[in-house]
Amino acid sequence: MRDGEVFTRGYFGLYAEALTPKRPLHRRFYLYRQIDDSKISGTGVVALGVQFPDGVVVLRWLSGNPSTVVWPSLEDAMAIHGHGGHTTAIFLDDDDAAERTA
Repeated sequence: MRDGEVFTRGYFGLYAEALTPKRPLHRRFYLYRQIDDSKISGTGVVALGVQFPDGVVVLRWLSGNPSTVVWPSLEDAMAIHGHGGHTTAIFLDDDDAAERTA
């Protein structure tokens, strides 16, 4: 067994094929809200997020009562929290600094 095989086949076995030098283990992002029609979470940076190679997203809300939520995908999270296009997911780990708006 070579060095790294246990690491790849063991703990990260599910992600082994998805991991490449160009595709990291996870991607960090934040949600930036321009307008808050609900008057609940405010504007500006409202949440921090991580997207895993299988598409699962974890959001940490930055409100006065912070919470952490797991979503099957960014699209699912933005369908609820995108506020009709007023919220943008801004990735910190993409080479092209991709933005996604819902």
